[in-house]
Amino acid sequence: MIGGGTLIGLSNLLTGNREFDKIIAKAQLGNNSKVDMLVKDIYGENSPFSLKGDLLASSFAKIANDQSPTSVSVKDRYAEEDVLSSLVTMISFNIG
Repeated sequence: MIGGGTLIGLSNLLTGNREFDKIIAKAQLGNNSKVDMLVKDIYGENSPFSLKGDLLASSFAKIANDQSPTSVSVKDRYAEEDVLSSLVTMISFNIG
């Protein structure tokens, strides 16, 4: 139910890109930690649960919690490569 079609559909919706090879290429240039919330974003480097700080806690959560002024579009505040990196990571984790 969540796979390649979801990846391409959400990529098209979020970035206007619907070519699989280009999505993957751009995602490889991105950094999902600029968009996703990691364990260290919640607990700092010392998680009380002994979790590594670079583990994914929530996909797209930094965008969800973005309190920046609305004068600049959300799409303009985040790099397309970072958004695609987050998207590919989220769907890959779901498949895995």
